[in-house]
Amino acid sequence: MIPAIVNYSILSTFIFIICLTIEFILSDIHTLKWTSIRYCVILSLVTPFMITKFNINKKFILLQTIIFLLTGVSVPLFYKLSKNLNIDGAFVWDELSTSLSIIFIFLSLTLLLELFASGYKKLKAILLTILMFLIFAPYLLALSYYFITGDFVDVNSLIALYQTNITESLEFLTSSINFITGVLLSLFIFVLVIALYILNSSSVINTENLKSKLCICLIIFFSMVSVFLFTKTSNSMYFNRIIYQSQDYIKAIIEYKKFRSEISLNNRKLVVSANNVSENATFLVIIGESQNKNHMSVYGYERNTTPWLNSMKDDSNFIFFNHAYACHTLTMKALSQALTESNQYNNKSFAKSYSLVDIAKAAGFETYWISNQAKYGTFSSPVSVIAEMADHQIWLNIDDNTGIVYDEEILLNLDKVNKNTGKKIVFIHLMGNHWEYKKRYPEKFSNEFVEDQSNIIDKAKNKNKLNEYDSSMLYNDYVVKRIFEYAKQNWNLYNMIYFSDHGEAVLSDNKHIPGRFELDMIEIPVYIYCSDEYVNTFGNKFNSLKKRNKVFFTNDMMFDTIINIWNVESNVYEPKYDILSNEFVISKNELRSLEGDKILFN
Repeated sequence: MIPAIVNYSILSTFIFIICLTIEFILSDIHTLKWTSIRYCVILSLVTPFMITKFNINKKFILLQTIIFLLTGVSVPLFYKLSKNLNIDGAFVWDELSTSLSIIFIFLSLTLLLELFASGYKKLKAILLTILMFLIFAPYLLALSYYFITGDFVDVNSLIALYQTNITESLEFLTSSINFITGVLLSLFIFVLVIALYILNSSSVINTENLKSKLCICLIIFFSMVSVFLFTKTSNSMYFNRIIYQSQDYIKAIIEYKKFRSEISLNNRKLVVSANNVSENATFLVIIGESQNKNHMSVYGYERNTTPWLNSMKDDSNFIFFNHAYACHTLTMKALSQALTESNQYNNKSFAKSYSLVDIAKAAGFETYWISNQAKYGTFSSPVSVIAEMADHQIWLNIDDNTGIVYDEEILLNLDKVNKNTGKKIVFIHLMGNHWEYKKRYPEKFSNEFVEDQSNIIDKAKNKNKLNEYDSSMLYNDYVVKRIFEYAKQNWNLYNMIYFSDHGEAVLSDNKHIPGRFELDMIEIPVYIYCSDEYVNTFGNKFNSLKKRNKVFFTNDMMFDTIINIWNVESNVYEPKYDILSNEFVISKNELRSLEGDKILFN
């Protein structure tokens, strides 16, 4: 009994240490929190129990090692080599957990077949080989794609595949794969299949050891556990994620384009005109992420998190709004209304609503969308659909759960905006202050609040997260300052509007989870800059902005408000949702969030 326990302990420890070592080698940003490593820990405990309990032979363990290396290590390794991004440790843990769950499920399946089909060795070997090859298939395709193109399969690759016909696919293959490469790939697949068959043909265990009722019960129980764990871990598997994300994006595109194809049928053609706007003017819209104004010193926060905005507060060209709230706590939900005519108060659907990008283009503006958000993330695909309508798009972040791109990268792409004459509207979507906060800023911003002893610390559930969030706020202030300065110097900046999609409950550590709703999740900054030229041309609008900086509103009213600020006239503009308008009708007590389900003030 003691040797078995010793063997089990050694094997469990060894498996987890191997996983820890792989995470340490492959990750640029290490993640050791329980929510990331839990499945890896669980599988490191249960898998060795099966191996030691049933005395699994060395050939089968060799087979599992092959599976582990291909399914657990290849994706983060080749993603790291090809994408030139900082790899998040959570990404590596997801792949390792999926790999261990694959091993566990095949171990359980093999024992079931040994138990109930021991007399059909060839059939058993063929079945296991086919199943294993199907599991291997996406990894083999992705690795082949990497060796052929130097790139790794991502959401963009899948969307391109959806939009490619058979002829184009064949042309790509024939032009990319030479004869020698084709032969080597075919030979590798052939050798792999043969190796799998040989290893699956050998007996894993003496079937006499499986005859007890206890063993049968254990095998059936662990088989059910293996299916459960595989289902759980595969949801975070890289290939599953990019498939879901690409499908969500395609669905959103189809629905949005369907609306446009029906415009002529429902007589809702867009009518727009822009009057008295300089032909050389640039309007800038910056969208923040997860930014709670209560953590901004410009709004009275005790820590100095916004030194640049503090200095701008006395600038007469800047206006800060004190009572702005998000219409939802989720990015997709909030921005699909903030950027379109759809809002909580008119019940128009997103799919049948025009966006600010549509308005800008129809008014004759050249439009740009620069984003550090993932283009195809499940919770942002409607926003991506809106962005797709812009004349020019720059996407910095390939995936929302894999690599880290700091907002500073946006600065390196601002020169791609046309500096020549012609009126423009530039949308910039920041990664901002999104969880995990410590991944949103470079090292030089990380120590600002570590030694700080402000009273706010006593209110925080987690001091480190508070410091990290406030550091990300400081970095956001720095990035927006740089964007603003560049725009003033190079684009003839007429007007800048900044607002966040939603807030963040940092002190309670509830983040922005709708089910744990609190006001911090939706208290957002909104501030506007108007150049002297704008003030001279549209003095009435500027004065209205100054007078209404204390009005209560939700950010799904930004659509109509921004149209007015741009001095655009449109048949989809509704003054009753425009905070500048004398016809603005939404009172403080009518404000809502969470798609109208949450009344903010009674």
